Amino acid sequence: AFINIEKASINMNLQINEGKTKYLPVIKKAPPGGPAFLETGSYKFEIVCGFTYLGSEVNSRNNVSSEIQKRILSANKCYYGLRKHLKSKLLLRKTKVLMYKVLVKPVLVYGAETWVLSKFDERQLCIFERKILRQIFGPVEENNEWRRRYNHELYELYKGPDIVGSIKIQRLHWAGHVLRANDRMIKKVFHAKPEGTRKVGRPKLKWEDGVREDVKTIGIRNWRSSALNREEWRKLLQKAKAHRGLSRQWWWWWWYLQLQFLYEQQMNKQLKPLNQFAVYKLI
Repeated sequence: AFINIEKASINMNLQINEGKTKYLPVIKKAPPGGPAFLETGSYKFEIVCGFTYLGSEVNSRNNVSSEIQKRILSANKCYYGLRKHLKSKLLLRKTKVLMYKVLVKPVLVYGAETWVLSKFDERQLCIFERKILRQIFGPVEENNEWRRRYNHELYELYKGPDIVGSIKIQRLHWAGHVLRANDRMIKKVFHAKPEGTRKVGRPKLKWEDGVREDVKTIGIRNWRSSALNREEWRKLLQKAKAHRGLSRQWWWWWWYLQLQFLYEQQMNKQLKPLNQFAVYKLI
C-alpha cells in the first residue's frame, strides 16, 4: 500500500516527508518505551503511540478521554484570556454568554461529533462549563449572605442545553451525514465489521451505541430510516434541542426534586432546601 502511495505522489509531483510521517500501530499491548522505527524501502518512519491529526489527537488505544482533556485545557486558555471581560460589570450578561458561545465553546467541542462520552468525560466537561457560567452570572444574595449559585440556577439563567446536550445534538447531526453519504469512506467504515476476537471483559462503548441511546431518549424508533430523509432528520434535531433528556443536568435536577419531595414528607411538609453537595453524595 505504501509503494502505491509513493508512486501516486511522484506522478502528482509530491514528495513524502520522512520526518513528519509517523507509523501508528493499533495494538492491544502498550508500545515499547524507547524509540522504534519502521523501515520501508529507503524510508525510515518513527513508531508512535499517538499523534495530532487535523487538530485532534489519535492514539493506538482509540481512547477519546485524552483528546477531551486536551480540548478542556485549550478552552481553559481561552477562558483565562477572556476572564477580565467576563468579570467586568460594564458588559451585559447576554454579551458574556455570547462571548462564551462564540469564543470558548467552539474550542471545547471541536471534533466532538465523533466522541464516545463516558460518565467521567461528561462530568469533566460539565464542571468546566459551570466554572465559566459561575464567572458570568456571579453569586446570589440570600438572607444578607452571598453564596455560589447551584447548578440548576446556572442553567435556568443560561437558557440552553448544557455542554453534554450540545455534544449529543452535534453527534446526531453527524450521524445523519454518515448515513446519507453515498459510497464514501465514512459510510464504509461505519458499516464495516472488525475481524478477530476481543479481549475478555465488558466491551468498550462504540460511537453507534451513543447515537442509539440518544435517539432512544428522544423517542425515535427507526432512526436509520429517518436519517435518510434530510428534512425529517432536521425536524428531529430541532426536537432534540428542546429535549431535556439529553442533558446531564436534567438528571441531576430530577434527583434533586425527588430528594426534596422525600425530605418534605419526612419533615411534615416543612420546606427546607437541601444542600447541593449533600444531594450529590446521595446520588
